[in-house]
Formats: sequence, structure tokens, C-alpha cells
Amino acid sequence: MADLIKPEPLRLGDRYYYTLTSYDPVSIEVRVPRVTDQDVDFALREVIAEHEAAHMSPEQLAEAQFTAPADLTDEWVAQEFPGVTSVASLRDQLRRQLEQMNSQATEQSKAAQCAEALAKRLVQQVPADELARTRAALQQRMAADLAREGLTVSDFMRQAGMQQLSLDAMLDEQSRTMAEQNAAIDAFAQERKLKVEDDELPQALGMGMSEANDLIEQAREAGQLEMLRQMAVRVKAMRIVVTECSCSYQMESAEEAAARVAEFQRMLDNAPAFLKRGATADASDAPQPSAGEQRGFKLV
Repeated sequence: MADLIKPEPLRLGDRYYYTLTSYDPVSIEVRVPRVTDQDVDFALREVIAEHEAAHMSPEQLAEAQFTAPADLTDEWVAQEFPGVTSVASLRDQLRRQLEQMNSQATEQSKAAQCAEALAKRLVQQVPADELARTRAALQQRMAADLAREGLTVSDFMRQAGMQQLSLDAMLDEQSRTMAEQNAAIDAFAQERKLKVEDDELPQALGMGMSEANDLIEQAREAGQLEMLRQMAVRVKAMRIVVTECSCSYQMESAEEAAARVAEFQRMLDNAPAFLKRGATADASDAPQPSAGEQRGFKLV
């Protein structure tokens, strides 16, 4: 059966107003990544690479072949990592960190799943002009992220082996998802009559007072203060949605973990060089990485 065509939302001025089929708490199931020996191997390689890279020149780094976990000795570990006595103790520390990072990532993933569940309740369709605005913002953010790596969008497509049509399809899908989720969150905030006062903006935006005040002043000068308020209200609304959601947890099976690790390794093997530096396998159609496939380890 063909999908029903949703009606257009009410528009007042430059704002659209949406409604939901229900404002009751959403129900989600969160997958908890299992920490495997392969995850620990990823983490161990990362720790070794970062440790050795810190003592290399850019020329040496370009030619570096970092030690594989299988080649480590207790003596080398004890010498290079004060307070760590053996390979086994280093792996134990990393495993504990991975379990903690996975726990944090699991909780953080709840917001995305809640937004997805809420968007399924959207009564109206998102108009084309709103989709276009969201897509333009995504393109701008993508270009800025690549620029920090010293790359253009053309560089990214060439290194990733991606054609313009594939990039356009990816941006279209992402912008539609984001626009529908924002619309659903706005509908929830309107139903709850949520507001964010000026003194609440720093907390709502997750910033320090000085940083938030700078952003507020920039938004005011650019005539975008209302846009900033809307973003802060969405953050406030999502916190409520996540707090009130009915959440169940499902541990990743050993088979699922093995498939995830294999897929991540495949992506690393095929990824352009610039994506391998701290890559976390951010692909919508691929298994999500566990903490073992992410940077940020600190030995204590």
C-alpha cells in the first residue's frame, strides 16, 4: 500500500508549526556493545600508535609502521608506560576503559533513538523550503569539517571514490531525517510550552557562561537570536523526551560483535588515509563501532 501523503504544516510568519499523533513517552531498545578481544586489539594499536607518534617527526610519521599487538613484550610495555607492568595489565586497563566508554556511548545513543521514534509520530510533512534550509546547513557543516582537515568536498569525493549523485543522495537522506526530527521535537516543545530564558541559554547550549555569551552576542548581531533560542529549546525538549522514555537494553550477541568488528576492519582497509586518522566508522548502513574502535584512551 502506498504511503499516505501527509498535510502541510501551519505556517505563521517564518515558522512552521507541527503536531504529533501522541505526546506520550517513547519506547526504545538500546543495543549495548560487547567488548571483544578484537576491540581491545584496536585500542591497543591506537595507544601504541599515539605513543610512538608523539616522538616522531612528520617525515618519520609518514613512513611509520607501528608495532602490532602480537609483537609486544612485557619489558617494552613496562619501559614505555610507567605504572604498567605487562602486556596483560595494559590490556586489562584498556578493557575497563572500553566498558566504561561503551556504557557512556550507550546512554548517549538514547537521544538519537528517541528523536527517531518521535519523528515517526509527525502528522505533517516537512515542506520543501525547510528541507532545503536543512540540507544547506548540512553541506556547510560538512565543508567546514573537511576544511579543518585541509580538504575540499571534491577532495573527499575523490579519495572516497564517491560520485556526485551518491553524495547528493546521502545529503538528501540525512537532511530529511534531521528536518523531520527537528519538526517532531518542535511539536513536543510546543505541546509542553517550553521556553528558554536568556539566563538559561548557557546551560541549554551546554556551554560555559563566557562562551555562551559570545555566541549569543554573535547571534544577536547576525539577527539569529531567535534561531539560537529555538535550538536551545530543542535541546531542552530532547532532555525531557530522553528522561521520560521507556528504555530497554539488549546486549550485543557474540555473533553481532564479530560482524561489527569485521565490518569496521573492512572500512578501515578501504578508507582514504585522512579518514583513518581517528575514524569511527560513521556510516548509516554499517554496524556502529564500539568504544574499542574510537580514539581517546588515557592510561591511569
